[in-house]
Amino acid sequence: MVRRYPRSAGALCLLGAVGLAFVVERRSSASSIKVPPGTVTVRVPGLAFPLLVLPTVYSPGEDSLQLASAIPSCKGLDVLDIGTGSGIQALVALERGARRVVATDINRAAVDAVRLNARSQGWEDRLNARLVEGAAHGAYAPLHRGERFDLVLCNPPFFDSTGDKAWIIAGDPEHALLRSLLAGLREHLKPAGGMRIVFWGPRGIELLESIAAGERLRLQSISKSPDIVPSPELVGMSGGELDSARSWLEVVEITPFEAGPRPP
Repeated sequence: MVRRYPRSAGALCLLGAVGLAFVVERRSSASSIKVPPGTVTVRVPGLAFPLLVLPTVYSPGEDSLQLASAIPSCKGLDVLDIGTGSGIQALVALERGARRVVATDINRAAVDAVRLNARSQGWEDRLNARLVEGAAHGAYAPLHRGERFDLVLCNPPFFDSTGDKAWIIAGDPEHALLRSLLAGLREHLKPAGGMRIVFWGPRGIELLESIAAGERLRLQSISKSPDIVPSPELVGMSGGELDSARSWLEVVEITPFEAGPRPP
């Protein structure tokens, strides 16, 4: 079935306005947790408590929800959440039993938000939230030498925002973050570890496959949203990368091939 995408000027990502399954509320001042003015609570599936979203922090959209729903049991695992945003992936991993979660972001408010949410549940000892400093480059820049994880999670920017496309909201110039994400994955995984990432199809998935092949990584589809027909506005917001006929969101698992010849 093909679902037509609503013409929403407020959509900041591929499916951000399609059936959003959360409720946004203004944060009450009556709370034992100190929160900045303008913070809202967001009730999302997969979390037993309302998520606190601070001002300037990316609120979870359909892409975030789809990735969160694909997080497996994390009992006893070390988890890395790259570009934590609202912290939804890190918090779901903690709720599902992660031994330790490292959450990173370039936005100081996002780092504060995931810490605040973890503290509200008594999980602060299992969370290590790190700010990506301005001079740092690459998806793994905030990590220490030798740090490895059982599971890496990421909801990266979808579209190239190079040159005259720099206006694209939450863009990734030349898909540099995505490329560094896959290039450094093997170095930061424990044996039998893997990454789960949400991206857009069909062109985005084709891009992922191409980059993964060069890094000797394999992709396995975990979940896929219904097909949609994006609105002309959203196609324009993507800088022309979004297929105007049909698109979807897909969670894929990425794991290294065994050492050996490059796969065909």
